[in-house]
Amino acid sequence: TAFKFLFREVLPARSDSPSPSGNEEPGEELHVPAAGVGGRIRTGQLELQDGDNWHACMVILDEDHLWYSQVKSGEDSVFGGGMACLPLRSCDRVLESDDKKALQLLTKDGTMAFRAKSSDDRNAWLLAIVKQTGLIKERDIMLQAEHWIAAMEVRRSGAQLSRLESLGTLEGLLSDDRGARELFVWFLESDHTSSTAQDGSGSAVEPWPRGLGPEQLLELL
Repeated sequence: TAFKFLFREVLPARSDSPSPSGNEEPGEELHVPAAGVGGRIRTGQLELQDGDNWHACMVILDEDHLWYSQVKSGEDSVFGGGMACLPLRSCDRVLESDDKKALQLLTKDGTMAFRAKSSDDRNAWLLAIVKQTGLIKERDIMLQAEHWIAAMEVRRSGAQLSRLESLGTLEGLLSDDRGARELFVWFLESDHTSSTAQDGSGSAVEPWPRGLGPEQLLELL
């Protein structure tokens, strides 16, 4: 058909058409969804408004983009203008038009208008685009939340690791306010008590230096 070349060629959008708003990853290569391959949600022929004129175009709605064929660059051009795409995340609103067969896409860079063959076809396209745009925005919110939670967990894990490393030093152990110091004091008191206990032979078990108790040791530390 006359549109076979559209599935092999991807050209930038014309300067008078809204362009992607920078939401794509740098260097990311986009491919038009091929016929017979999953990922297409709706495909058909619409008319794209170009100033005061309307031009027939092939339109493909996939999970993340709205693809549309561009008008050929000149009258002498044998082929069409290739395919351009609008990232759905850059689409702010999808509106009906005074023309019962037309719909408008309000994007971050401007407004695009398409016209269908009938009002029923227009409504089907409008509902499909609105639904998929909503799903994309919901997915982006969930991804942002996941990234935020992951960043919080990384910071929390880093803080916990730093605390554990500090407990490997006497200074860090004594300055800890989450129970490590109390545990160390309890160990000193228990060791001091056991060292002053008498075994069966009457000798002290690992005696502390005379006159040195847990309180005096902590003062020295």
